[in-house]
Amino acid sequence: MTRKSPEPVTPAPVSPAPAGVADYIVTDTAPPRVAGRRVAAGEILQLTEDQARSELIALHIRPAV
Repeated sequence: MTRKSPEPVTPAPVSPAPAGVADYIVTDTAPPRVAGRRVAAGEILQLTEDQARSELIALHIRPAV
């Protein structure tokens, strides 16, 4: 009885960021939660314009350029 060699595992394709989403960097003045997520200063978040609006006004995030 012979064993079949296992088929190679291929990684799942990574889907691109959905349309209307932009990257934002968490600032040092941000609280522990930004846009409903636990964060630390310097982290990059992908948010929609609506999700980012109040956090931008409060200076908790800035656009990643």
